[in-house]
Amino acid sequence: MMEKTSVPAPEKTPEKSLSSAFSLPSFSLLFKTMRPHQWVKNLLLFAPFMLAHQLNRPDKIAVLAMTFLCMCLMASGIYIINDLFDVKADPDEVHNLAGDPAHKKTLRELRALVDGFVAENDRLVVCEDPVDIMRGYYGEDAV
Repeated sequence: MMEKTSVPAPEKTPEKSLSSAFSLPSFSLLFKTMRPHQWVKNLLLFAPFMLAHQLNRPDKIAVLAMTFLCMCLMASGIYIINDLFDVKADPDEVHNLAGDPAHKKTLRELRALVDGFVAENDRLVVCEDPVDIMRGYYGEDAV
């Protein structure tokens, strides 16, 4: 007859909740990685509207605010992607590969892609031309 041995039941591991997945330290680190201090540059989007006295138009401000938000999030996404690709080679973000002669060909190819995109999409306008806004506000002789 075989002896019965008791096997202890496995300890229950605490399930991770959604709130613990987004704990304060991880969110804080993510937010820091998004580089919100760089978002200040995107405030320049508001300059043409201020100079054209268009800040009293809620429809324009809504589009401008959405554009500002999208620009901030896109830039932050690029920072995060860059950090993920470069984390082993340059953990402190001190080496700029754009100035490295070994990457000259890649830089030229990427610039050509951007130039091609801009040339193909030059008619895509997010907002009115500031010159047209000024003409509408001050009259044809304004510019």
